[in-house]
Amino acid sequence: MTATAAKQIFDPAMLAGQSALVTGGGTGIGRAIALQLAACGARVAVAGRRIEPLQETVNLIQGAGGVALPVSTDIREPEQVEEMVSTVATEFGRIEILVNNAGGQFAAPSREISVRGMHAVSRLNLEATWDVTRAVALDSMIDRGGGRILFITLAIQRGLPGLMPGVATRAAVHSITRQLGTEWARHGIGVVSLAAGHVLTDGLRGYPPEVIERLETTVPAGRLAGPEEVAATAAFLVSPAADYITGTVVDIDGGKSNWGDTYMVDRETT
Repeated sequence: MTATAAKQIFDPAMLAGQSALVTGGGTGIGRAIALQLAACGARVAVAGRRIEPLQETVNLIQGAGGVALPVSTDIREPEQVEEMVSTVATEFGRIEILVNNAGGQFAAPSREISVRGMHAVSRLNLEATWDVTRAVALDSMIDRGGGRILFITLAIQRGLPGLMPGVATRAAVHSITRQLGTEWARHGIGVVSLAAGHVLTDGLRGYPPEVIERLETTVPAGRLAGPEEVAATAAFLVSPAADYITGTVVDIDGGKSNWGDTYMVDRETT
């Protein structure tokens, strides 16, 4: 799905009057989601460590007539998270939509991953993500009319050799999704994880063509997802049309999880 196709599907006022916060909103999937939410009428705050890409996202939204706010934040630092939520709430009133997109990982055989390495990934993917979620929920959602919380994660029904910290922390977020979907439904808060397969971001485009071609052969759909396709699904999941969807993980992987995996187990290093 292209951005043009999404415009033909979504009502441009679908999210009118609502405010969204997208972490990791300066590039890739996060930027695509921010642009899509703005195209659906939401006011969008984008957060990340580097102000330059955040401002680029904001400029794109404002250039299309939308309302956006860049918030330079390292979500691993609780004081900065508190300031971020306060800034967005002050500017927009409250946050009805939270998209937890920021995350990261590194590739290494599991036996080479130290406690420090494991904690580095956990601190961002799990601890910081929870800190943002809790801060937004307490400030803007619990006892304030509810909202929608979306975690952008990985499609991880199978093991991904060499990516253990990323897989483990994303699995933990899936568990949090189910837990909060149960606990917070009474507050009118919907919680969903959107688990993506291979997405053709600018970062992936930097790899040799044969790498991308190999990835494509592992997807039943025969191609990789575009960031705009993930963004369109995200927009649906935070929209009123998805109000009854909560506490679950939605895969967007072109059928890959049902077929096989790219990563072969290297018996010499794993």
